[in-house]
Parts: sequence; structure tokens; C-alpha cells
Amino acid sequence: MWPPLDRAIARLAAVEPAATQELGAGTVITDQLVRLRALRRGAIARWGALLAEHGRLVERRWLRGEKIADAAVLSAPELGPVA
Repeated sequence: MWPPLDRAIARLAAVEPAATQELGAGTVITDQLVRLRALRRGAIARWGALLAEHGRLVERRWLRGEKIADAAVLSAPELGPVA
């Protein structure tokens, strides 16, 4: 699992024991944990879509030689110096 998410989950379990439910073998599930995991899955999916679009734009610009009008994603420093 992603370490910052693990820390957030641990804090939620410690701070809100009333929202915690024990299920077999010591597994702890909270409403917040379920929401955090759903948010994480959504964020990973959106990040993957962004990177896929970046890859398509890089291919169009550099391999096909097309002019890309307004592609802010190509100039985003967080994605690296590829474009």
C-alpha cells in the first residue's frame, strides 16, 4: 500500500475507535478507510488517464511531427522533461 495512505489510515483508526469494527482475524475496517481506498483507486485511475494522454501527445508531437495547439499537459514539469 502507499505509505502516506497507510499513515492516514492508522491515524483514523486511532482517533475514531467508535467508527471501527473488528472483523475476524483482527481486520479493522472503518468508514473512513473505505472512503480513503475509494479515493485512492479513483486518483490512480485519473493519474493513469493523464499519463496516457501525455504519452499520446508526445507521440503526436515528436514521432508524427504534428502541431499540438493547446496541450498544457506537455509543459507540466511534474510529468518530466519528455515533451
